[in-house]
Amino acid sequence: KKPMYFFGGTGAVLFVSGFVINLLQVISDYYLKIYDIKEHVPMLIFGVSLMILGFQTISLGFLGEMIVEYFSGKKDRGQ
Repeated sequence: KKPMYFFGGTGAVLFVSGFVINLLQVISDYYLKIYDIKEHVPMLIFGVSLMILGFQTISLGFLGEMIVEYFSGKKDRGQ
């Protein structure tokens, strides 16, 4: 009945984990000078992919909410 609870929570976890991965890479490259970010491009791509997947999952939750609202409104109107 409430798809945003599932898709929103899942999308938020994916987005935040991707953001944290990328944030740790930026901090350790630019501020701590631990390693060069050019050596860890696959991890950067993984973090960006998680952020994109999280955003798409949240968008799917919004779309699901709109569909549920539309069809529950039709049922209430007797159509």
